[in-house]
Amino acid sequence: MLLEKFETLIDTPEAVEELRKLILDAAMRGKLVPQDPNDEPASVLLKKIKQQKEQMIKEKRVRREKSFPPIQENEIPYQIPKIWEWVRLKDICYNHGQKTPDSPFVYIDVGSIDNETGSINVKELETILPEQAPSRARKIVKKGTVIYSTVRPYLKNVAIIDRNDYGKDLIASTAFAVLHPFEGISSRFLFYYLRSDIFLEYVN
Repeated sequence: MLLEKFETLIDTPEAVEELRKLILDAAMRGKLVPQDPNDEPASVLLKKIKQQKEQMIKEKRVRREKSFPPIQENEIPYQIPKIWEWVRLKDICYNHGQKTPDSPFVYIDVGSIDNETGSINVKELETILPEQAPSRARKIVKKGTVIYSTVRPYLKNVAIIDRNDYGKDLIASTAFAVLHPFEGISSRFLFYYLRSDIFLEYVN
């Protein structure tokens, strides 16, 4: 009987999509599975990330960024488990900088992303000679990097660079925000959060 009711609820594509959104929303709120009180709290991970960042700044792998004020109560859209913490994206991610292409490279444009699946359409990728590089071809990306389109009609054009065997340097359009998570942060979690209705509403 329960299975029949479930099948009735998802008997249309719209219902399936709505169910998918509900599951994603529950996951982002930490309500999809029971929380283990013995898990390491996020505060410990954030201290480790701060140490990673300081070391990378020292090695000149990243630049020290402008500080932002702590997150205020009125910025918090919903409650999360006690051992989680709200952070700004810049506190858990960094970017690889930009370069003017000087050798053949694989170019990832906004149109290279399948926004239904959130994946890079390999067939859309081109190897481009440096002298033919579009003016937007500047942002360095690597395996594990999450790229997020900042162009309004394409806000769900989000993808993870899930391979590094394209054979050439990977360069993305400046229309993307490049988010490479620090160690301990899941690219997949970031990907799902950036594609969630919660984040989309915030951006809009």
